[in-house]
Amino acid sequence: MAEPRRRQSVSSVTLVVPCFNEQDVIPEFYRRASATAVQLQMRGITMDMLFVDDCSRDRTWQILDDLAANDPRVKVVRFARNRGHQVAVTAGLDLADSDVVVILDADLQDPPELVEKMIGIVEEGYDVVHAQRRTRDGETAFKLATARAFYWLLKRLATVDIVENSGDFRAITRPVVLASREFREPHRFLRGMFCAMGFRQTIMKYDRDARFAGETKYPLKRMLRLAADAIFSFSSTPIKAIVWCSMLLWGLSLIFFGWSCYAHFVLSSTTAGWTSIVFLLNFFTGLILMSIAVVGSYVGRIFEQGQQRPLYWLEQARNVRFAADQQAMSPEARLSRRVIEANEAITEKSSGESIRPRSYSEAAAHAGLHS
Repeated sequence: MAEPRRRQSVSSVTLVVPCFNEQDVIPEFYRRASATAVQLQMRGITMDMLFVDDCSRDRTWQILDDLAANDPRVKVVRFARNRGHQVAVTAGLDLADSDVVVILDADLQDPPELVEKMIGIVEEGYDVVHAQRRTRDGETAFKLATARAFYWLLKRLATVDIVENSGDFRAITRPVVLASREFREPHRFLRGMFCAMGFRQTIMKYDRDARFAGETKYPLKRMLRLAADAIFSFSSTPIKAIVWCSMLLWGLSLIFFGWSCYAHFVLSSTTAGWTSIVFLLNFFTGLILMSIAVVGSYVGRIFEQGQQRPLYWLEQARNVRFAADQQAMSPEARLSRRVIEANEAITEKSSGESIRPRSYSEAAAHAGLHS
């Protein structure tokens, strides 16, 4: 972790909150986050909340839309298709325009009350504040054991230093947000990406609470997928391991060949080799298939990134101001703006309000986003 630079002032904060089927949690999250906003307002810092609905199947969007209709501090966007937690966070980073962005989940395992403390650390001169879990209430022994194993393995394989026992709960400054918008790989592991970006980073330890309500959005299958994205995105060790393994087995095969020649020509005895042949055949076949799978994982990621498909596209948005400068917007944000304009035009035409699609500036003025 780097030393802080000179103290810096913070005037605005955005909470980026990815959501998926969180209808039971959002009202309580909003209440506690609003209390934090009041505390920050007393220090002259404005705070808004940017909720990213990852195409929830329950009433999450309806609740968020109602909150946004009654509170201008609440900004909400909804994906047209489920894209996953890491992409939802990415969308929030693309649309946030505050001095500091704090990423935290809606399940209240990461307390919103800690945001004020994180802002204080940022004001000391840090650009990235990682929230590191001291304790993890409400999680099973299996989850804790697999998490320890994951960080142990990643620490030894990754080419960057990953903050151990840290999720996506962190605070980042505007320069870091702008830099992160240039990282557009489809297989995303954000906690590793922020560690690899540099800037001035530090750690804030905290006690993680149990989930307030609902169920975890990271079952074993998704945890394994995230682990694979982490390893294949930040390490080439699996491919290097194949090379070393092949050299070792090649050496052992030469030794076995030499021993067979010695036994046949010197000792004049040939051991019946059916068992050893079958064993070696199965062993090397399995090794070859495993090697192909590892290489294929890297090639598959190259293929998907080469397609350059957008990471996400929005279907709806409320209280969100898109950047006027096209160059300051990510490709996905520009696409989402066009999609939302088209949806608004269709809605207005069907309601008889207008037969001409409006430009974004006209639609924004109509929605009250421009002063």
